Amino acid sequence: MKITNQLIKKVLSGALVLAMVFSFAACGDNKGGGSAGGEGLSPEDALKKAMETMESVKSMSYDMNMAMEMSAQGQSINMDTTAKVDFFADPMKMKMDMNMDMGSLGSTKSTMYMLQEGNQYSIYTGTDAGNGTLTWQKTSGGDASAFEQYSAKDNFDMYLNSSEGLKETGSDKIGDRDAIRYEGAIAQEDLAEVLNNSGALSSFQSLGVTEAQVQSMLKDIGDLKMTMWLAKDDYMPLKYEMDMTDMMQKLMDGVMSSAAQGAKIEIGKVEVSMTISNVDGVEDFEVPAEALAA
Repeated sequence: MKITNQLIKKVLSGALVLAMVFSFAACGDNKGGGSAGGEGLSPEDALKKAMETMESVKSMSYDMNMAMEMSAQGQSINMDTTAKVDFFADPMKMKMDMNMDMGSLGSTKSTMYMLQEGNQYSIYTGTDAGNGTLTWQKTSGGDASAFEQYSAKDNFDMYLNSSEGLKETGSDKIGDRDAIRYEGAIAQEDLAEVLNNSGALSSFQSLGVTEAQVQSMLKDIGDLKMTMWLAKDDYMPLKYEMDMTDMMQKLMDGVMSSAAQGAKIEIGKVEVSMTISNVDGVEDFEVPAEALAA
């Protein structure tokens, strides 16, 4: 089966969904362990301290970046996705500006507002297809618990709670703050749980992947390598990076085996990072009138 630009776009979109899930989702129980952390704290205690520090945060900004390289039938595609988020914790309120650049396949810019309203939430999404004007769509009435996957307090939980073999590996400067660097991995069973609970793999249904095939793929995705940085003074999470290349290749092999009759997509790189900034210093914002009128 020939791999068309439309198929590649679907695969790229599916990869982006997976990256966003792992950037924002939370799961698991604390499994941290390894060598001693800064100031005598073990990695496990450093993670507990980090979660305590996050509990008091009222607002923050964070930047997500994903770089992906893939090739199919002699065609190489690079996708660079950036997202800038401003987040308030109580009530939850968020603005996200995202840009997805797929090179010769085009680019897409979007803005999303999410507002908690009692026990429900509303989402306003504006998409720019290239003419500079946002086309708005509104979704409302959903359970507010679904909003929690975007929580700035929760988006580190997978790494704070589910990391295995976490070890301190050095010190770096993140922005203007001194940080301790930790390296470890997210276990395969935790990754499978996140994917199943998020519904992210449904993005591949349009490629002909069945639920049974999805579950089969999840059995062999392996662990996910990750690095995180915690501030030396108060253990505030400042940044994480994860290399999803191997995991995405295994998922793509399964997807393409089902959808393209053995056609091959080579994943050269899938790297995701998130950096926190502007803690308790985010300026309030309003949803624009044209979005509210959607």
